[in-house]
Amino acid sequence: MAQITLVEAINLALHHEMARDATVVTLGQDVGADGGVFRATVGLLDKFGAERALDTPLAEAMFAHIPGIRVVYPSSPLRAYGLLLAAIRDPDPVIFLEPTRLYRLFREDVADGGEALPLDVSFTLREGTDVTLVTWGAMVHETLAAADALAEEGVAAEVIDIATLKPLDMTAILESVGKTGRCVIVTEGARTASFASEIAANLAEDGLLTLLAPVIRITGWDTVVPLARLEKHYMPDTARIVAAVRKTLAYS
Repeated sequence: MAQITLVEAINLALHHEMARDATVVTLGQDVGADGGVFRATVGLLDKFGAERALDTPLAEAMFAHIPGIRVVYPSSPLRAYGLLLAAIRDPDPVIFLEPTRLYRLFREDVADGGEALPLDVSFTLREGTDVTLVTWGAMVHETLAAADALAEEGVAAEVIDIATLKPLDMTAILESVGKTGRCVIVTEGARTASFASEIAANLAEDGLLTLLAPVIRITGWDTVVPLARLEKHYMPDTARIVAAVRKTLAYS
């Protein structure tokens, strides 16, 4: 076992599965000759050949809105490795999104033992009784930091990483909100028609009577994502999450 980054975990899982199963192929922008823009697929072309590591044009879509596919978005090296193995082995189409902001942000112990993590379930990263923070992907980092800051104020925040956006594990969210009575949803996506809105709608339909305050969404702005040096002004930060929790706690 070695401590590795999230991007290294993705590369490790791809090598493991492509060596284990000759039917596995990798398709994406620059995944072949360039080894991926962020080096996530480095070595695949040399090891497995051009018929199994294929470059494709860039295409972005709102994948969670497409019926019939799973959408997975890991937030740590350990979950990236285990969820990617599960995504590759699943018989149904799975879109695996990679949070590039987390590629080399931190390291985590990951054993290359081929053990997959379950799809379609959320991960409770921190237990709490005062408010439920629901997030996924890159925003897990800021959300956990907000939970740490809130703990210093005596607020116990429960943090749920949904990991699989579709199908969504609403059971875990409803159980948590049933305990805390309050929910803040954090996403880096734009506000209008975001996946946070889908979670909020489900809470309104199935968890309204357990809520002690309105659900609050912390999102990116309704603009095109700016260039890298302006990105920090677009992404939700820890201060915005903490302020939202204070707001929901103010309801009595």
